[in-house]
Amino acid sequence: MFRLLPISIFAVVLLCLGSAVQAQMISPEHVEGAETINAAQAKALFDQGAVFIDLRPQEDFAKGHIAAAININIAGAFNRNMIEKKIPKDQTVIFYCYGVHCLRSYTACVRAVSWGYQKVKYFRDGLPAWIAADYPVRSGI
Repeated sequence: MFRLLPISIFAVVLLCLGSAVQAQMISPEHVEGAETINAAQAKALFDQGAVFIDLRPQEDFAKGHIAAAININIAGAFNRNMIEKKIPKDQTVIFYCYGVHCLRSYTACVRAVSWGYQKVKYFRDGLPAWIAADYPVRSGI
């Protein structure tokens, strides 16, 4: 006969399943209306003064981020009004996060394109690729 598991065991099973699914999650390679860029292309845009938006929580941003990046947590303050206050629609904007196992930059690019931004860059490889290339990183806020 079927027995109900205690809630605590059930919760542990759900957490394990959620972690396994998240570990296998890979962000899409392209965003319609945006250009997917690699670390070298991101660095060239950085050298030209393009705006970088770090979509991670402030705590992680403070530990290290692309120098001169603006932190707007996609799970918090990221919305159309916030972006329009910080970035003109005709300016190049690069969205990045934790890398290919994170959907934050993908989601931000989709939203920015839908809000009429024309120069959206999807830095899919994100901070891990930037650090691996030994490009400028800053800690603190």
